[in-house]
Amino acid sequence: LCFLVTAMLQSATGISSLSAADRDSQAISSPGRTELLTKRLKFSAVVGVVSMGIGSAFRLGINEANRDPLFGGNNGVDRFFRRHFGDAGKTSNVVDSNGTVFTLAAGLGAVILMQNLLSDGPVWRNTAYEVAVFGTGFMTELGVRLAVKSSFARRRPFLEFASPQDATTLNANSKNHLSFYSGHTSTAFYTAAYADQRIGDLLKARSLGRYRLMSIIPLYGWASYMAFSRVQIDKHYFTDVAAGGLVGTAW
Repeated sequence: LCFLVTAMLQSATGISSLSAADRDSQAISSPGRTELLTKRLKFSAVVGVVSMGIGSAFRLGINEANRDPLFGGNNGVDRFFRRHFGDAGKTSNVVDSNGTVFTLAAGLGAVILMQNLLSDGPVWRNTAYEVAVFGTGFMTELGVRLAVKSSFARRRPFLEFASPQDATTLNANSKNHLSFYSGHTSTAFYTAAYADQRIGDLLKARSLGRYRLMSIIPLYGWASYMAFSRVQIDKHYFTDVAAGGLVGTAW
C-alpha cells in the first residue's frame, strides 16, 4: 500500500512540477487572476487524504513493540556514524522537541514572504495557494512515512544498545520502534527542497538568480544539521536520516 500511494503520487500529482514558474508568470502578467484551486491541486489533496488514511491505518493496526523489525542497527555504516556523531551526554535538544515546527514555519514563511515581495497579485491568494501546495505535499509524505515506520518497526539506537535493566521499559513504548526513516529529517529536506525550488523560480523570474545561494545555504544547512542532530542524540541511525533526506527531497 505504501508503494501504491507513492506510485499514485508520482504518476498523478507531481506537486513540485505544479509549474511554479508558470504560476509566477501568470501572476505577473495578470495580477489577481491566478486560479487558486487548480484541478491538479484538488486531486493532490484527495491523494493526500488517502495517503494519511492508509498511513494512519498502518500506525494503528501494527503493534511495533511485539514484532521483529525488518532490519536492525547492527551494521558497519550505522555503527561508524553512531560512534563518531553520537554524544553520550545528550539525550535531547531543541531540534528534538520543536525542530519540526520551527522548520515548517521558517521554510514556508520564507516562501510566502518572497512570493509576496517578488510577485504581483493579492497577498491572501498567494499565501493560501502556497500553503495549499506545500501542505498537500507534506500530507502525502507524512501518510507514507507513518506506514513505513510501522511496517519496518526498527528499534531506535538508544533501545537497541540499552542496558538490560532499561531495555524492558524502553521496549514497551511503541514510539521507540519507529526509527526508520527519520521524520524530522524528511520534513527538513522536504521543506528545504520546496522552498529552494520556489524561491529559485521567484528570483529567476525577476532576474535575481545570482542571489540563489542566499537561500540554498541556510535551507540545506539547517536540514543537514537536523539530520546530524538526530544521530547525535541517539534517536536515529545514519541510514534513517539518509533515507529521510532522500525521501523528503524527492517529495
